Amino acid sequence: MTTHMKIDVWKVKLIMAQKGYSRLDVAAWGDMTTQTVGNVIRKGIATPKTVCKMAKGLGVPVTEIVLED
Repeated sequence: MTTHMKIDVWKVKLIMAQKGYSRLDVAAWGDMTTQTVGNVIRKGIATPKTVCKMAKGLGVPVTEIVLED
């Protein structure tokens, strides 16, 4: 069973807007597909590996985009 982490979707969108990043940019820099980026934004959850890739794609620490339980 894979553990999922909650993502602060508003914060992800805010960072993307501040930096002028598209989903394609985040996907390319995070080494994932645009579909994965879209799923994370839509669902608000992701595996720890995907959270790490999202943070890399956004250029921020993981702690910037995760919500505490």
